[in-house]
Amino acid sequence: MSYFVPQIFVICGPMKSGKSKELLIHLDKLRYSKIPYLLFKPNIDSRDQSKITSRYLEGHSEEAIDIDVNSPKDILKHIDINSISFPRYIVIDEAQFFDKSLIDLVLYLNSMGVSFIISGLDLDAQSKPFGPIPDLLSLATHVSKLTAVCEQCYSVATRSHLRTHDPEFSKNNIKIGDGDLYEVLCLKCYYAKFAVNKV
Repeated sequence: MSYFVPQIFVICGPMKSGKSKELLIHLDKLRYSKIPYLLFKPNIDSRDQSKITSRYLEGHSEEAIDIDVNSPKDILKHIDINSISFPRYIVIDEAQFFDKSLIDLVLYLNSMGVSFIISGLDLDAQSKPFGPIPDLLSLATHVSKLTAVCEQCYSVATRSHLRTHDPEFSKNNIKIGDGDLYEVLCLKCYYAKFAVNKV
């Protein structure tokens, strides 16, 4: 991946697949290359305060700017387009939580020469496309689709599954949590636990 041509790079996959790890590795490369960037995360993801961390890179974290999930355009408040230090890269973690206005923001800034590295779940716990990620995948110049290890049979896992039924989750489809609330499953184990409606 070139760091000098405007692009949209999307990292996606289920929980526990190493998305944040890959994002942090790209941040290291940007920093080493002395390429200016800004890092953002949704304000509802409070698991690590205002930091991006990875379970696979212990002790490695990066400060991020919290942005209202319903107002991704607030990212513009942190950017001075006329500044000499105008960021060449915008990096966004857990992008699935933002509303779809994120798509227009990405296209606008990308047209002005800003590149993006965006990480997020492509599917929710009901195996449905999650937030703006599907649209961003179709716009991406590069995609890294990661997998995890099934917690039931140790096959390749592509699905995140809520461990227990929660009526509140069924209502708004969002429940912030990690391994305590979710497990990752292969398709066979996922279908065994989660009945799929007939077409």
